[in-house]
Amino acid sequence: MLIDTESKLLYVGEAASLIERLRQEHLSIPNWDYFRYNVLPDEIAPHRKTFERMMIRDFASVLENKENIDAIRISDYRLANDKIDVR
Repeated sequence: MLIDTESKLLYVGEAASLIERLRQEHLSIPNWDYFRYNVLPDEIAPHRKTFERMMIRDFASVLENKENIDAIRISDYRLANDKIDVR
C-alpha cells in the first residue's frame, strides 16, 4: 500500500519485486510518503494478483473511489486505484 498523508490517498498494489516497484512512477499517487507491505507465504505468492484485486475491491467498499462505487466511507482517505473490479 502506498499512502499520501497530505492528500489522504491510498493505493493498493502488488509486486514481484518490491524495490523495483517502489522505484517506478505511480501516476495515481505521485506524492506518496508512506508505504506498508506484506510478504505472502510461498504457497500463496502465485496468487498475489488475485489478492490485490480483492483488497482493492474491499477498500472501494469503505473509501471514496474513482469508480464511484457506493462506499460507507469510514475515513477521509480516498482510494487512488484507477481500476476496481465490481465483483
